[in-house]
Amino acid sequence: MIKKKIVFVIGKLSAGGAERVISTLSNNLVGKYHVTIITSFESSPFYALDKNVKIVSCFEQENSNSTGFLSSIKLNFQLAKKITDLSKQEGADVLIGFITQINVLTVISSRINRIPCIISERTNPVLDETINGFWKTFRRIFYPFADCLIVQTSAVQNFYKKYLGVDKIKLLPNPISIGLAERKQSIPKKNIVLNVGRLHKVKNQKLLVEVFSEINPETWELHIVGEGPERGNLESLIVKNQMKGKIILHGNQTDIAKFYNQSKVFVFTSNYEGFPNALIEAQYFGLACISVDCPSGPSDIITDGHDGFLIPQHQAQRLKKMLEKLISDEMLQKKFGENSIENSKKYASDYLMTKWDEVIEKLI
Repeated sequence: MIKKKIVFVIGKLSAGGAERVISTLSNNLVGKYHVTIITSFESSPFYALDKNVKIVSCFEQENSNSTGFLSSIKLNFQLAKKITDLSKQEGADVLIGFITQINVLTVISSRINRIPCIISERTNPVLDETINGFWKTFRRIFYPFADCLIVQTSAVQNFYKKYLGVDKIKLLPNPISIGLAERKQSIPKKNIVLNVGRLHKVKNQKLLVEVFSEINPETWELHIVGEGPERGNLESLIVKNQMKGKIILHGNQTDIAKFYNQSKVFVFTSNYEGFPNALIEAQYFGLACISVDCPSGPSDIITDGHDGFLIPQHQAQRLKKMLEKLISDEMLQKKFGENSIENSKKYASDYLMTKWDEVIEKLI
């Protein structure tokens, strides 16, 4: 039987939630399909990929001079043409786009090549400040021409019901990476509060640093894994609060499982999310979780008081109180951890891969 060919489209294969999901999907589907990933620009994959997954790029490197409205229009026109040409060259039976701008270009390319396409929205369409009016307009125009839109949360699903028919929208949370799952270990945990995410204002690690500094629990440390533009500000805040050595910024890490395995508590402080991969992963590893109840995602994952704490937004003192409570109560840590593991089963890779495969099969 001849394998069908599926082609994913994304900007780069750097560290990030969308990139991790594409890597997980590719590794799982490559046994059944020929899998190619088209990237806008060449980049070394941050996450491990099966040797049979093919990567092709539209351009060798991003043009640093491509600033301004006209330059952006020209670049995206070139990208759309390249994606169209490469997907035709690869003999794609279906195109699968990730992230808003790429989704629009994927839809255009699929219509030109007359092949079905799936697009996957990875962020909150209302609050994402990186999506300007231009792309919001294009999203509204082109998304309805996709054959299927994958979303991660009920809130995002409700938003897109206005533009796409209900039958075109599929609610599929992100799967836990098999590679990550395989590195789960039953080892003694340390007194570590963990946060995983880009060092960005949207992720609001500043709030966590401030709250942890106020509590300053004896024998406990705060570890933050991720990299981004807020590193300098966070480093200054750590020094100001005299927490150097107790609050540690680890940067990007390929072996994220090591941090999940050794930590007891996970805290998530984002202002908004598309879908919080790290929160699901922390639950899978049995961490006791606290999350700000931001739009959207945490309330789809955590049942307050059962497998974690949900903290209303803009209530730093409530976050401080609940973190203090969790740090000091080992029985509560154990309860939340056990319930988290049970809850995370619905995000198992095998189950969600089957659901993705059903969507793909239906189209090709």
